[in-house]
Amino acid sequence: MMFHATVSQARANMDAMTGLIQGWAELQLLQRSADSLLEGGATEQSCRRIRDEGQELLRLTQVNRSLYAAEDSSESWIRYLDHIDDKVQHGLFQMLLRSLHFLSDNMDPESCSSVFLAISLQLQETGSVFEPSVGGGLTDLLKSAISDIYTAASLPPRISVSRHGNYQVTMTSL
Repeated sequence: MMFHATVSQARANMDAMTGLIQGWAELQLLQRSADSLLEGGATEQSCRRIRDEGQELLRLTQVNRSLYAAEDSSESWIRYLDHIDDKVQHGLFQMLLRSLHFLSDNMDPESCSSVFLAISLQLQETGSVFEPSVGGGLTDLLKSAISDIYTAASLPPRISVSRHGNYQVTMTSL
């Protein structure tokens, strides 16, 4: 009976991890404001969610390690962590892909009738100022948005102990 309860709890933890990871594929990193698309890159709420859920994944793996009475250095435990790490990487990839498609779709004048980026010229005593600032031009603004998308992959902690670097490093190499 105790064995069944342990396996059931470990499975429930794995299901919870899978649910968190799959939820990232539906996450909108970039959002459209009432006036335009780009409004400061990835939302703070999305970034906080990814970071918090990454910590929860780490916690659940440790609970499962305890349930399985696995040694941190055992080959089977390391393979288990690598398996979960692969799932996390796939979920982050789906999230990045969704965000890049969102950005691309909103730049296509054929499919998007809304404004992509609204810039206004404010006259001030010291001179004229663009809101938002476009000091580096539109190219830098787009690069910043894409960088924000990829930076989101660095937020969850790495699950695998055999792989080094954060998930962002892996995503940029794909």
